[in-house]
Amino acid sequence: MQEKTTIDVTMLLKALKEKKLIFNKLIDITLQQKELVTKEKLDMDLFEQLMDDKDICIKKINKLDSEFEKLYAEIGEVLKKEAEKNSTLITELKRIIGEISEKSSEIEELEKVNQKYLKEHFSKYKKEVKTFKESRTKVTSYYKNMSNTHSNQSYFFDSKK
Repeated sequence: MQEKTTIDVTMLLKALKEKKLIFNKLIDITLQQKELVTKEKLDMDLFEQLMDDKDICIKKINKLDSEFEKLYAEIGEVLKKEAEKNSTLITELKRIIGEISEKSSEIEELEKVNQKYLKEHFSKYKKEVKTFKESRTKVTSYYKNMSNTHSNQSYFFDSKK
């Protein structure tokens, strides 16, 4: 049973290491987003692409989490019973989980900063749209008034009178 447990713990480690790599990629993507949102003009196409990339990473993490939980459910009890025999592997598991937690916190902080800048961009766009609508309304009103001003007046002067 010891050998199977070691193999299973090794599989858990592999899943965690892969998850850690994906978190590193998420941090890179989030930093790229930060660069975009701190610029004066936001490139929405690029921002959307980065969001799609993030979505792919999150789906991979969810899949890895599901596999990890399933495997851990199978070997959790045995692992606890044989903790001394697998202490180095368990220590490695805990270390990687800690690193992943740190990376998750880092992403969270970056997201807060990005959200602040995004709110500013959206507020600016909202004002631009509002100004555009107001201008359009004024122009429409102007042309409406101008077209109605001549309707009650004659265009020709009768000089025979």
